[in-house]
Amino acid sequence: MTPLVLRLLVLVAIGGGAWIAAGWWQRRRGAIRLPLAAGVTLVTGPGCALCGPVERALRRAGVQPRVTEVGSLDLPGPPIRSLPVALVVDGSGRVLLRRSGRAALDDVASIAQRAATL
Repeated sequence: MTPLVLRLLVLVAIGGGAWIAAGWWQRRRGAIRLPLAAGVTLVTGPGCALCGPVERALRRAGVQPRVTEVGSLDLPGPPIRSLPVALVVDGSGRVLLRRSGRAALDDVASIAQRAATL
């Protein structure tokens, strides 16, 4: 094996191990609880091209989301890397469903269905 291939294999093994360990840690910690009211919260930000379409699609599906700016939130857990983020939160603050970016628009029906169970 060439040294380059060997280096790539080592990097993949280390990266894969870190990814598995991070997933194990998240499952061990349990569900993330947020200081948000029950229902659907739509996290938006400046320059977000999908925020408006996702909000309109949620309203057409019968969901009245609370729209919140990303800068005004201090959320625990994984950082928000793409906007918008649709969060379905139960009465205890547990996140039941999280969709971000294009997935928030593609999964409006499942967000509305999950919100209807609250």
